[in-house]
Amino acid sequence: MIGLARKLGFTVDIQLEDGIVSLSLPLNQG
Repeated sequence: MIGLARKLGFTVDIQLEDGIVSLSLPLNQG
């Protein structure tokens, strides 16, 4: 269970970072 939670948290972190990057890219270009 701990491994699964850790894997889910890792996936969420990656998705959050991807979302932040995709949001900040237009700001940097603009």
